[in-house]
Amino acid sequence: MEVRINKEKHVSEDKPYKIPLKQRALVFQGGGALGAYEAGAFKAIYNHIIEMKAKEAEENMFDVIAGTSIGAINATILVDYVIKKGTWKGSVKALEDFWNEMKNITWADNEEYHVGG
Repeated sequence: MEVRINKEKHVSEDKPYKIPLKQRALVFQGGGALGAYEAGAFKAIYNHIIEMKAKEAEENMFDVIAGTSIGAINATILVDYVIKKGTWKGSVKALEDFWNEMKNITWADNEEYHVGG
C-alpha cells in the first residue's frame, strides 16, 4: 500500500503522481513483541526526520509503508492514521497508544490471573 498526501505531485490522469527520484520506505518486520520495539524505533526515526527536514518533513515522511505479521499491524495503524488525518503529526502517539492498550490487556497484567499474590 502506498500513501501520498501531497496533492501537488498530481500530473495527469494517465500518470497520477510523479515518481520521485528518491523514495523513503518504512518496513516493519514480524515477531510478536518486536512490534512494540518497532514503535519506539519509529518514534526515533520520525523525530530525526522532523529535526533534519523541518518544513519538508511532513510531505516527504515516507513514500511506502509495509510490514509482515505484527509489522503489518504497525504499518496499518500508521497508514490508517495518515489517510484519516491527512498528516503524520500525531502518528507516533497513535502507535504508542495501540501498544499501551495491548500492554494493558495481557493476562500477565491482570490481577485475576496472579497466583498467590
